[in-house]
Amino acid sequence: MTNEQKVTWLAGFSHFITHGYMTLLPAVLVVIAGEHSLSFTDIGIIASIGYFLYGLGSFPSGYLADRFGSKRVLTVGVFGMAVSSILVGLSPGAAGFAVTYALLGIFASIHHPAGLSFIARRVLTTRGRALGLHGVLGNVGLFLTPMAAAFSVMLFGTWRAAYIIFGIIGLGFGMILQSARIEEEPDFSLRNLLLRSSQPAIEKQEEQPANQVESSSPVDAEPSAMSVLPVALLVLYLGSILSGFIFRGSLTFFPALLQHEVHFITSHDEPVVMAGFFT
Repeated sequence: MTNEQKVTWLAGFSHFITHGYMTLLPAVLVVIAGEHSLSFTDIGIIASIGYFLYGLGSFPSGYLADRFGSKRVLTVGVFGMAVSSILVGLSPGAAGFAVTYALLGIFASIHHPAGLSFIARRVLTTRGRALGLHGVLGNVGLFLTPMAAAFSVMLFGTWRAAYIIFGIIGLGFGMILQSARIEEEPDFSLRNLLLRSSQPAIEKQEEQPANQVESSSPVDAEPSAMSVLPVALLVLYLGSILSGFIFRGSLTFFPALLQHEVHFITSHDEPVVMAGFFT
């Protein structure tokens, strides 16, 4: 397997499990709410905190990917999600569930900055196909994970099994990611992260010639378009945020509709199992 193929599949499967972890909750939401005596409002707040951290964490994750290397940071994210998922499955009480789910959101936020930059930097000849496969595998994770969660509930009789099983799977994939050797990409090492290598993961840009620096002095430079408030861009961001609320809200609570309001589900089928199948 070529270097670019390895990067493509590693980033793609990381996308798969990232979306998988964030889609486990909708399939087992009602069971968790019942076990911890939480209202839908309570569980919605917990989910919103996890989703918020899932987005907010992208800012520092991008910086860390530039600073330490995409593969290193992606490996941290995969192991972090796996451990967090196991902790969610072992969490005692509502407070423990809320804290561990927030931790899962933080580590899940690492994938998109690190995974996409991993492809952008290391896949040159087939970058378009690599990004396409990356997107496909992420969506496969979205629709396969609820069904897998439903099967785990059916087999083990508890929602905790879904998080623990997926955590174990994540640990296995993390080991594969850690052991993969990618040319020009520094490997994850706790010693390297603590001591820092002598050379950064991303090469610094070459210094501009003196004449270019002088010609671009702030006195002579004209105001750029970025100095003007981009109202249209802000409106676009606001629209994306609102559509994100709709998407995540629908995805999170749609299974609850199947478990509580849809009466065509036969009596011998566990509601959580059917909800997982239809999520």
